[in-house]
Amino acid sequence: MGETAQVALAPGRDRPVTDTHGGVQVLTLTRNIGETIRIGDDIEVHVVEVRGNTVRLGFKAPREVSIHREEVYEQIAAARRLAVRVAADAVGALTAALGGTRSPTASTPKAVDTGDTAVRSLA
Repeated sequence: MGETAQVALAPGRDRPVTDTHGGVQVLTLTRNIGETIRIGDDIEVHVVEVRGNTVRLGFKAPREVSIHREEVYEQIAAARRLAVRVAADAVGALTAALGGTRSPTASTPKAVDTGDTAVRSLA
């Protein structure tokens, strides 16, 4: 994070067009139906159709690249965070049931939000 995308400028432009979306500065590109945007060497975004306020996009990317609508991505991230909390609670309950003396502050797995996924880490 924090890296700036390398952008090839259109002829006659001295800087890329930027806009804000949700308070975050984003690169804004204009494309017509049938045109493509390339992200790195492996990802293509095709403008398939524009109907009123709706834009249909097609994506060509390696299978290991996840592509989701924002609302679906948020649901996946929330489910991951919940799963980490449940797993941490289960570890604590098992430890207590087995008569363990683990300190909950010293070694219980904690959820760490990395922005796109929740990750377990042992403190």
